[in-house]
This record gives sequence, C-alpha cells and structure tokens, in this order.
Amino acid sequence: MNHMCKSLMKTPLLLFTAILMGVITLNITCTPERRRIQMFSIDTQSRIPVWEQLVKSVEKYIRIGILLPGDKLPSVRELTQQTGINPNTVQKAMNDLSMRGIINSVSGRGSFVSDDAGLILLEKAEKRLPELAALVQELSASGISFEKIEKTVRDSVKK
Repeated sequence: MNHMCKSLMKTPLLLFTAILMGVITLNITCTPERRRIQMFSIDTQSRIPVWEQLVKSVEKYIRIGILLPGDKLPSVRELTQQTGINPNTVQKAMNDLSMRGIINSVSGRGSFVSDDAGLILLEKAEKRLPELAALVQELSASGISFEKIEKTVRDSVKK
C-alpha cells in the first residue's frame, strides 16, 4: 500500500466525510500485490487547463486535511497512469506546486507536501477577501438583505 493510501486510512472518518461530500472520488483496485486509491480525476470538458485542475486538486486535499505535511505524492508516472494525463502536463503541475513552496521534490525519493503548504494556501485565500467584500457590497447595494447573504455564505461553507 503506498504512502498516500496509508495516510488516508489513518483518518477513516475524514476520508469517509470527504467521499460523502463529493470532495474526492475513489477508484479502488485491489490485487494481491497492490491496493491503489485514485484521488485525482480530471474533467476533460472543463475550460480549466488540465495541469491547473491537478494543482487545484492537490491544494484542495491539503486544505481539507487529506494530504498532510510530509505526505508523499504519487510520482509523475503514477499520476500519468491514474489519470491518463500526459507526463509533461503532470510535470508542469508538480513544478508549479514546487515553485510556490507547496510541495518539496527530493531527487530520487519523490515529492512531498511541504511543512508550510497550509500556511501558503491560507495566505493565498486571504488575498481574495477583498473580492468577497466587494461582492457583498454589490449584493447589498442591489437590495439583497444581509441575512440572505450571510445564509448563503454559511451554506456554502458547509458544502
């Protein structure tokens, strides 16, 4: 069983919750030699570039605690086999994550979630708060009540 499987299995409640919420889709293949959980699925119909979808998936799994600091990510080859993505596209996603300090790549050992990944993603999210404030002001000016805006925000956080 690979490191990622072990990490997920340590927190079965978190894994179960993530599955129920539709955050991850599991494709479990059991053979005597290997058990594999495929976490990364790509929407080929999306306008979002494939490499960016992969980056967003890794970031999401870090934010919700499925991937923890020190967890090993699948290799480029494994991700290519799991998703059918071109290896160069997978490498582009890994390079982006590495350049931003979200993962650390260790030659000959693989890529690991960095200790600072959560903080980096939190700072990225906090930079978007002014966008939310502007949207709330626009909605309020359009006549939508604060209560309705607040309920919508609360409901979206629950999802």
